[in-house]
Amino acid sequence: SQAFAIVNAIESARAAAPGQFFANVGDIFAVPQISTASPFLHLDPAQIADGLNDQAYEAIPSQLLPLLRQDSIGSTLAANGQIAIQFTGDDNHVYAVQVSSDLQTWTTLSTNCPVNGIFTFTNTALASQQFYRTILVK
Repeated sequence: SQAFAIVNAIESARAAAPGQFFANVGDIFAVPQISTASPFLHLDPAQIADGLNDQAYEAIPSQLLPLLRQDSIGSTLAANGQIAIQFTGDDNHVYAVQVSSDLQTWTTLSTNCPVNGIFTFTNTALASQQFYRTILVK
């Protein structure tokens, strides 16, 4: 139940953020349930009187930080008379580019490795309305 409380707090903070996403990885640490309001802290009156050390407050953030990464973000650009989509990503990961016409059924079109934090994808078979996303493969 403690992990569920932390996840709900993170999701609520993300939903309240501009654009409903964290602008950078560090923004997630502003969620109090990750540190000062952690459901794993048993704040009985004696602990409150004696105070908690930094190790207690930083236990979850120190375990969470290595697991975080920025989401891949896509933007369109014109290239040689075609529309290309440029995605951001971590150079040490592989991303699958997926397409959908209804945001429910997704088809993988390619896998890509970013170079210097970006990769560009051009779909030559464009339908009237398509949506694109990336999925972290590894």
